[in-house]
Amino acid sequence: MFGTHHPQAANRTAPTTRTNNACGSCRFRKVKCSGSHPCTQCAHLGLTCAFAPPSVRRKNGARGALVQQLQRTAKTIPRNAPIRPLSSSPEILPPPSQATPYTAAFFLALVPDYEQVVYPVNPIITADEIRAAVATMYTAVEDAALVYAFAAITMIFLQPSHTPAGDEGSRLADLMHRGLVAHRASETASLNSSTSSTSSGLGELHVTVKRVMTCMFLDMAMLSTGLLDRGFVVLREAIALLQTLKVTNDTPPHERARCQRLYWECFLHERFLFVINSRRTAVLPPLRLGRPLLPDPTIPAHVHAGFGRLVDLFCIIDDTFIRYWGWSDNDDNNDSPGVALTADWVEQKQAALDAEERTTASLLGSLTELQHVDIFITRLWLRTLVWQLALARGLLRSSPPESAHEGLSLHFPADRLSAQLRGLVCRLDSAASIATHGSGILQKLFEITTTIADVLALPAMSDRHDAAARMDDFVFLVRFLFRFDKVRPNERRYIGEKLATLQEMYHYEAVEGEE
Repeated sequence: MFGTHHPQAANRTAPTTRTNNACGSCRFRKVKCSGSHPCTQCAHLGLTCAFAPPSVRRKNGARGALVQQLQRTAKTIPRNAPIRPLSSSPEILPPPSQATPYTAAFFLALVPDYEQVVYPVNPIITADEIRAAVATMYTAVEDAALVYAFAAITMIFLQPSHTPAGDEGSRLADLMHRGLVAHRASETASLNSSTSSTSSGLGELHVTVKRVMTCMFLDMAMLSTGLLDRGFVVLREAIALLQTLKVTNDTPPHERARCQRLYWECFLHERFLFVINSRRTAVLPPLRLGRPLLPDPTIPAHVHAGFGRLVDLFCIIDDTFIRYWGWSDNDDNNDSPGVALTADWVEQKQAALDAEERTTASLLGSLTELQHVDIFITRLWLRTLVWQLALARGLLRSSPPESAHEGLSLHFPADRLSAQLRGLVCRLDSAASIATHGSGILQKLFEITTTIADVLALPAMSDRHDAAARMDDFVFLVRFLFRFDKVRPNERRYIGEKLATLQEMYHYEAVEGEE
């Protein structure tokens, strides 16, 4: 798809010179540079190889003029761009032959995949807007930031493994870096081009939907590649920008609907990040009067319906949930949240998930398989979270009263969730419906599977007559999960150890070759 580039061919077509300094690409990637031009590393990876000129001693008095020129510079120079003298005119991103190995064709080739696997669960920036941004990315730095970020997250959704290596890993890291640099440059450009200055000399903050979504794409890409702290910082920046985005009564209805979806987009991502790491608190409240979603005829009906289901699901993570999840998951905090988590609350949450399940079932024919998988697994994941909270408060029983919701049963995940999840897997036309969701959906699958394993490890479970059937479901799910290279090695080891313990406990022998 990206072609190959051989160092030998490069050396035959370009004169070779040597320098004592490393090129910009090798310096950024912290690898040894051959010093030739182009260097061996850049020639092999197909990257533009650029060396900074040797530093020269400036005359006294030149500093003031240089500072003035820097203050007039509206955009920073991207990494690997040739070093050029500063001028009085604002900088723009150089064309691809100078600044980047990526062509417009490279980005446009990713748009159909973006439209199919990224947009339905992040329905803010349309495919047409991406194409328009590609056309202007070398004259508008805000568009450049969006394009680099869109390309990074689309490649992550499509990549087969959790940590791509070689050329693909370098390309992904490079796209995230360029996206972040261009995003920072767009802020500088907005500062310098603003005409409404305050007494401090700073202009009005420039906030657009594209800028917020650039942050969101970068956040998702960084979290998926293990850059948790960076991803968290960029997510908080997206939320801060979102809260300063101006939406008035004069805003067109379809744009108001899009801004509403943008709000929920940030809400969903922050709540998910809070659950997987409760030390990073959630600050964005549910959007007041924000449900159901405002109608928007400019987006496909199935995308609108599917995103609405995700919003309703994540609203299960309310203030009470946050207080108790953060308390139970924080070993350093011994103070009670101060709000009683009761069996009634647990039943209400499970009943709300029941209602959402019925609503989604009525829409099943209008949703794509990818959307259905995302909603289905998210619902099961939320059921396990509510069940875990009930377990932590001692609200579960081996045999709850018949009038109680089954979610108060100690065996609920193994009795109901494992069978439902196996049923979903068996109905899939393609495992790609799970694989192309990035790391988030597999993280949820991992949590569900390990919760089922914990239930099966209970002594009371091993005495039940249907324990063998539950083990069959669990082994099926483990084997299905292990089919995905995106499952991290430590997660594989963890589940593998649980599986070995349960097989010994139940004297279970798996059928060879069973799927």
